[in-house]
Amino acid sequence: MSKPITVIEPVPANGAARTAAPETCGEPILVVQEVYKKGREAFFNAALPGPVLPVPSGEADLARCVRKSGARAVILGIQRYEGALYESFKEGGLLARFGVGVDGLDLARARDRGIVVTNTPGVLENSVAELVLWLMGCLARRIPQHQESWRRGCPSTPESGVELHGKRLGLIGFGRIARRVARAASLGLGMSVNAFGRHSLEELSAASAMDPQSWLEAQHIASYTQDIRELLPRCDFISCHLPLDSATAGFCDRQFFDHCKPGAYFINTSRAELVNEDDLLAALAAERLRAAALDVSSAEHGPGLKSPLRDDARILHTPHIGSNTAEANRRMAERALHNVRCFLAGRLDDLDCVRVSAASGAPLHRHEELVAAVPRSWPTL
Repeated sequence: MSKPITVIEPVPANGAARTAAPETCGEPILVVQEVYKKGREAFFNAALPGPVLPVPSGEADLARCVRKSGARAVILGIQRYEGALYESFKEGGLLARFGVGVDGLDLARARDRGIVVTNTPGVLENSVAELVLWLMGCLARRIPQHQESWRRGCPSTPESGVELHGKRLGLIGFGRIARRVARAASLGLGMSVNAFGRHSLEELSAASAMDPQSWLEAQHIASYTQDIRELLPRCDFISCHLPLDSATAGFCDRQFFDHCKPGAYFINTSRAELVNEDDLLAALAAERLRAAALDVSSAEHGPGLKSPLRDDARILHTPHIGSNTAEANRRMAERALHNVRCFLAGRLDDLDCVRVSAASGAPLHRHEELVAAVPRSWPTL
């Protein structure tokens, strides 16, 4: 029979948690409810000095839970936290992200309050890369349109799809996820994969002790460039894999889409803020893009939010499910718990710490995830 757990605040009726007295008197570890549900087995069976407790994710409620419990470690999801949470810790603490992106956290404020921020790198790449492939396939074969026609009683639509084999795929950013996509698309689908990133081909190949051609072959890509304007006009499919920071916000804007090959397909599974959505809609309306698939968008932030993205039939939406698989959730939970254990044991060198720029307070991305900023003044091709 499974052991009971303690909940500091009531959970919704449809929540998975049950309320009972704690079996241990050690200091609690707080996990926001949405994250707890995803990694329930790992959290429920975690071997930690104190209980692992699901709590509300809203900032005011979460801050109250931290103050009430005296917890020093909190495991968070993708929600944005701007003030009260950081002030709720008495003397430093740990904010452990269940996932990779930390754009919802005020890293400078955390640093100033002595709060360590960690994430879970290296555990969700497979899940996100697979979603990119499925989205490409859905766009290529017009699955949403066929499904809608079938529901209306029409067995087929007049417009044919296209094969992925032999098409050119452009990867914007070439970090871990993009490299998984490159391997699968090249070896599995016969696509010609081309990548854009910040560092030169010579730097990347030298860092791997390879000559440039051998490095390209090892990454399963046909070409690599630091010039986004060179890449876009050649690609049939474009997949965005940039981290979000001050240099990449709005990266995919009017100039970006104007440089795309007419009729290209656009996929974004990274961060909504990378894309100027008005410019994306304009590119679709002008048939510069044929269709788009978005796992992240402004429309995901609440079911009642009005967004023109929702009404455009050329856009395939998924509700931020890139890493939401049973396997990735288990790995993220285990890695977040690893960070909690190391923090409570004082083994700070073993943490997956998010490094913060002393000047800007922005995260410092790992070498392979760094990307070039789009020039603000685009020359005409």
